[in-house]
Amino acid sequence: MLIFLFLLIGFQPSISDSSVAISVEGQGWTGYGTGTVIAVENTRSLVITNAHVVKDDKNPIFISYLYDGEWYKQEATYLSGSKVIDTEKDVVEIDGPDLAILELNCKLTPVKFSKQIPKINSYVKMYGFSGN
Repeated sequence: MLIFLFLLIGFQPSISDSSVAISVEGQGWTGYGTGTVIAVENTRSLVITNAHVVKDDKNPIFISYLYDGEWYKQEATYLSGSKVIDTEKDVVEIDGPDLAILELNCKLTPVKFSKQIPKINSYVKMYGFSGN
């Protein structure tokens, strides 16, 4: 998902300002992933991520972000996403696109989408956060 998103965005030196780290704390497990700020209105930021990272709204979701040289961690609200079903250990089934939208009550930097479709062999820069 993020590779596709970054292909749409094209090269942008400040894209790291729009990347956030996500952690979800379930019963006996913790999930990690990366999200991208896609829209900001007043002090509300919307973040897109993979549905398999957050699964649903039943577990606390936290977003960590860099602002003014400092890291902050804040609980996020799950707004929408495809349904994720655990089928066996480390295997999930998803009922649609592997996408989820989260809301954060702070003003972050939204990604700037490219107005041009990238050409084959274009330079692509990706950001992501490992799981711990």
